[in-house]
Amino acid sequence: MIKELLYELYTDHRLFVGTGTVLVLYLLCALVLVMTQKEKDHDLPLLLCVPVTIGAALLKLFEACRSGEGSRAMKIGTGVFAVALCILAVTMSGKNVFSPEISVRAENEMHIPTDICAAEAAVLADGDCPIVLTMPGWDTYLRAYSSRPTVIREDEDPAFSELGKIHPDMGKVAKAAKKKDIAYVILSKGIWQDMPLDRFGYEIIYENDTCAVYREVSTP
Repeated sequence: MIKELLYELYTDHRLFVGTGTVLVLYLLCALVLVMTQKEKDHDLPLLLCVPVTIGAALLKLFEACRSGEGSRAMKIGTGVFAVALCILAVTMSGKNVFSPEISVRAENEMHIPTDICAAEAAVLADGDCPIVLTMPGWDTYLRAYSSRPTVIREDEDPAFSELGKIHPDMGKVAKAAKKKDIAYVILSKGIWQDMPLDRFGYEIIYENDTCAVYREVSTP
């Protein structure tokens, strides 16, 4: 247990340290906390977290400026140092916040993945008022994209508990779908079906890198 916690702590630090520049900022802020530590304070455990250490040190410096303690020159110097640390914190964390590995530009105004939009468009092109079953969490995307299809909610169908598994039993999914006259099923390409859904009276009508769309063609 301790080994796993230490490894997680090391990994979190590596994510923030990057090329080493943030480490300099972290050490400066850690020094501020250590030098301003009082007996009644409990700031030292904060050193276990990089962003919290930086935030706590900046807060300490700004509190020192507002308290009025020390000479005017010392207060001005403390304020300048705090502002410099703020600027350093923003510039050093900018890559972590805005890099493509962490965040990407929204593909549309509703933040719906493009492949899911394409899958629902295929359903709408094939049926006028379709009833759709999809993966857990995807039902919100489908409702946001269009109000035409009737999208089964997670609390309305037991098939969702099966689709939440890595190896779902597609026989159970098909049986639950047909009980509610669900004509279309949108599945993720990330699941490992023991037997494909087209073995249970559905045929694939569209697929992309993320998902596949199935339509009921028979009821065996």
